[in-house]
Amino acid sequence: MSHLAYTTFKGIAEKWSYSQAVRIGDRIESAGQGGWHTDIGVWEKELNSQVDFAFGNVDRNLKLAGGKG
Repeated sequence: MSHLAYTTFKGIAEKWSYSQAVRIGDRIESAGQGGWHTDIGVWEKELNSQVDFAFGNVDRNLKLAGGKG
């Protein structure tokens, strides 16, 4: 489908077999985001840090797909 625009984080995430988001017109659908460092693929160990990283990853993901975050 040529009207779909897939995006993924640069770095380690490019080696995984799924897109972080797909843009369909003015709508963005995001894959699950977690509390991990998107550049190296390492998860935070502490729960509060995981939550902070997860929300940061959602924001980064939406912006990467062309949204405002």
